[in-house]
Amino acid sequence: MKTRLTKGWRFREEGGEFIAIELPHDAMLSGTRSPLSPTGKDGAYFPGGRYEYRLDLELTDEDLSFDLALHFEGVYRNATILVNGQKAYFQAYGFTDFYVNLNGFVKEGNNEIQVLVDNSLVPNARWYTGAGIYRPVYLEKHDKEGPGDIKIRTISFSPAEILIEAKEGSKVIVFGEKTKIYEGSAGKISIPNAHLWTAEDPYLYDIEVTRGQETERVRYGIRTVEAALGKGLLVNGVPTKLKGCCLHSESGILGACSYRDYEFRRIRILKDAGFNAVRMAHNPCSEYLLEACDELGMYVLDEAFDGWYMPKNYHDFARQFVDNYPFVLVAMAKKDFSHPSVIMYSIGNEVTESASKEGIELMTKMRSILLSCDDTRPITCGINVILDVYAAKGIGVYKDKGDYKAEPIETKKPYKEKKRGSTLFNAFMPYLRKLFFVLSRGKTATRLCEQIMPTLDIIGYNYASSRYELDGANHLILGTETMPGDLPFNYQKMAELPNLVGDFVWAGYDYMGEALIGDWTYYSYPGLPKLSGQGLTDINGYPKGILGYCQAAMNGERKPYIAVRPVNHYKERPKKSAWQFTNAIPSWTFPGFEGKKAVIEVYSAAPFITLSLNGRVLGTKRMINNVTRFVTRYAPGTLRAVALNGEGEALGENALCSAQGGIKLLAKASNLELGGDHLSFIDIAFADENGTIDPTVEVPVKVFCQGPIGLLGLGSGLCKTDESFLSDTYSSYQGRLMGIVKSTGVGKGKVRISAEGYNSISLEFICQ
Repeated sequence: MKTRLTKGWRFREEGGEFIAIELPHDAMLSGTRSPLSPTGKDGAYFPGGRYEYRLDLELTDEDLSFDLALHFEGVYRNATILVNGQKAYFQAYGFTDFYVNLNGFVKEGNNEIQVLVDNSLVPNARWYTGAGIYRPVYLEKHDKEGPGDIKIRTISFSPAEILIEAKEGSKVIVFGEKTKIYEGSAGKISIPNAHLWTAEDPYLYDIEVTRGQETERVRYGIRTVEAALGKGLLVNGVPTKLKGCCLHSESGILGACSYRDYEFRRIRILKDAGFNAVRMAHNPCSEYLLEACDELGMYVLDEAFDGWYMPKNYHDFARQFVDNYPFVLVAMAKKDFSHPSVIMYSIGNEVTESASKEGIELMTKMRSILLSCDDTRPITCGINVILDVYAAKGIGVYKDKGDYKAEPIETKKPYKEKKRGSTLFNAFMPYLRKLFFVLSRGKTATRLCEQIMPTLDIIGYNYASSRYELDGANHLILGTETMPGDLPFNYQKMAELPNLVGDFVWAGYDYMGEALIGDWTYYSYPGLPKLSGQGLTDINGYPKGILGYCQAAMNGERKPYIAVRPVNHYKERPKKSAWQFTNAIPSWTFPGFEGKKAVIEVYSAAPFITLSLNGRVLGTKRMINNVTRFVTRYAPGTLRAVALNGEGEALGENALCSAQGGIKLLAKASNLELGGDHLSFIDIAFADENGTIDPTVEVPVKVFCQGPIGLLGLGSGLCKTDESFLSDTYSSYQGRLMGIVKSTGVGKGKVRISAEGYNSISLEFICQ
């Protein structure tokens, strides 16, 4: 039996007073950002720190007759767990779950749980990590005669046969559509007329496993996955191409906090956009994300590490890697084993150790560890070929002189760390992209790739699509990380090469950290860099124009998608990004900028596009790599694009209309009934009565909560700002922002939303 320990926690920063909090909790998010913070742009200038959590855990004499454990799904980082003052556990890695055995530490009555978290040694990652107990914690109480750890795997799909592993003597009931289809012992079980699981048809069986007085319940999808040379990736025997995007594990304006509703919303948005797979970048994902992918239908590539024993920044996990990597791999495999959505493991990302003999030996060891836990899924690794070529020549490699000090970095001026590894590649990419494309095919690159291939079932390439034809004839390959602008080429090669099994574009959602690396930054926005700007959607899941481009490349979408570079910034020349080739947005509403230059982009898989404004044809242009551009003067009205074939026949059309009438403050909540940990996502926008948003409205918006309801986060997609997601006031960006609320008790709650000069809105909630 699992009991989630959400309430009753007390928290303090080092030297501070205890305050009451609920889990999940991101201790870093409330920190004061500073240009002097050693986390710099990578960590969005948030500070590190040391934190303490306490919980009073009441146990009865009956409780003590069970096996008791605390299950932490994620604590960032260096977590020491004390039970009644005794050290019970230490966990270094901040991205994986762990169990603390309470037997022998607890007593009848009150028991004090202390969690000491040390995230003072920063920088320790290349993106925003959050800190503290940011994922759920459970008290697990198991009958000593219970079924124990349960593992379910599919042996075959035709006929369908599964293997349920539990303690000997365990009994099993399998339900399908609420009908009992099997009852008997654990072990090999045949499922007649099985309904198989795929991302397109995510059918789940409910399975109960009982032994003694304990029953465990698992939702499971019957599916097999196989990597077969010449056939590609086979799901239930069917060749399957992964149309994927990369995701960080954070939760947008909630910081690192993991909520089930957030993960379901995020995966639903990406699935609706046409993706069928996500790659977790660059650490094991949460249990909530796996539940969302199981139920909604999304393939998952779960990844263990961003780096190995060579540091990418001064205090990162490389300093603890050698002693901890086996545990991380085993924990990831244990968490993922019975989830049908997980179809592949990755053992690393852009690890330059793979260019050395020692690194290849380590890859072999890690492969063996994973296979000993789970031999049902292929293994890959995200290899940045250019970084490996540089590493082989001694360029961009961290050279530890033996003077490392595990002490916080004190700075009196902005901290600058020498770029190496992935950060070096990111810095060079805007200037050397074409050269990297050529170098990835060179003799040194080929030699290094051939050394790596035997250790992996599928070799993953980061930004090395120039190798697809070279290696795709004789090896299974995967685009583990790619740029949106390369998608037409990548998907063409996926269609031509059976051994090229998929593509993961960077990135599905925007995220904190690696600040401004993908943003088209205008000088008129003040503040510290905060968001990366990399997403196909912004940090709230609102689509950018570039998402329409990706849909044309991925799915052959011929219906035109129209996007416009922000006319309200026509005077400014933004600092551009190599990752995002455009900052166009799906809007034709720029009041006050009539007559100003407007750059219009149309995305489609059709060969030609005709564009008109208010019935006047602006021209017909050939599509090149799914995009064409028009330049005109802004005038309100209707912008219409028609997709044409070579004979001039219409294949589809679309339009953008300007907002009409007065602009009002609008708000819509995803859910007006709340209870438990359920969230309501409030879309806030400045729009006309038809819902057409005015992206030029960028003003502070205040959200006031009354009654048993609380504001968890408020924010927009603006990448450069000093505003806090924990404040009750945040400025809209491109006409919109989002608030996320949760019940704090029982009764009626009210949320009032206002902005100076606009109408106010009140939303009423039923809280349970």
